[in-house]
Amino acid sequence: MKQFRSLSCSIVALLLSCLATSCWMYKPELADIPLIDHKGDMRLNGALYFNPEPAYNDRIGDFFIPVLGMSASFSAGITDRWAINTFADFQGNVYYTHAAAGLYKAYNRSVLEGYLGLGYGHGHAYWDAEPASADINYLLPFIQVNYGWHLNPHNVIGLSLKTGDYIPVASRINHPYENPTHPAQAPLIEPQVFFRTGGEKVKFQLQMGYSHLFGWPQKGILSYHPFSISTGISITL
Repeated sequence: MKQFRSLSCSIVALLLSCLATSCWMYKPELADIPLIDHKGDMRLNGALYFNPEPAYNDRIGDFFIPVLGMSASFSAGITDRWAINTFADFQGNVYYTHAAAGLYKAYNRSVLEGYLGLGYGHGHAYWDAEPASADINYLLPFIQVNYGWHLNPHNVIGLSLKTGDYIPVASRINHPYENPTHPAQAPLIEPQVFFRTGGEKVKFQLQMGYSHLFGWPQKGILSYHPFSISTGISITL
């Protein structure tokens, strides 16, 4: 009974601790997909999500726990062809933000848009089993193409493809046993799909994505989870 209580307390403590912090050198982002379709169109998007985070406990070894994160964005059509987009994401002590501008084209029941942008982020990781820790600041110039199809006035489906270049600008890694590999510049690709349903002005959305960094040392404190899922709300102003 004492061992069971001790194990239960350890698990609860780890869950509470990691719900307030985050442990990623790079956390794949679910890109904002506004689907601007006319001049003066303005969109607010917000989302809550859980990402699986690597953790370790002496009793149960390596495992993953859910870590809460949130994101918000604002987008607007400034002319009949051009749109702007801003985005921010926070998860514990890991964050990312970007600004982008691009072109859009509205068809009968669909929207095609493309953005060119620049992101800035901060990553933090720790690994109790070694122990080790790391922090990094990075830039992320990117190109993103979105396509959305209106099934009817209440339901929208679509996909997005984001590609860019992960560029570390400052990093610090503390490892007591070995000389660790610092993250290097790495191109990335992030395909995503989404579904929105609701009223004309307010829709709920479900979004799923995958991320791959080419040449990234996917191990230890430099590991990242490639799959992401979020649920949120999209508001047309």
